[in-house]
Amino acid sequence: MTQRRIFKEFPDFPIMAAPELPDGWDDTSWHNDESPSYSHNGLQVFIIADGEFRYVIMDVEDGETVLMTNNWKDCMVYVNSYWT
Repeated sequence: MTQRRIFKEFPDFPIMAAPELPDGWDDTSWHNDESPSYSHNGLQVFIIADGEFRYVIMDVEDGETVLMTNNWKDCMVYVNSYWT
């Protein structure tokens, strides 16, 4: 695993248990956000760890939440098929 922003911005986050950053996605984690995030196709996926992982997908343009799920595969399918 290569060093990513998530390790710097959220050093206490249980990232080793989190999903790998998919090819073509960006690690957009920023310490002023509540949780780390990945971005792709105009969407930002916040990764929330509160006993289990949850994924909140937001449209980057308007900040609207478009999907919340605890299933990483559903999250990837949605983001990869999203057309901006």
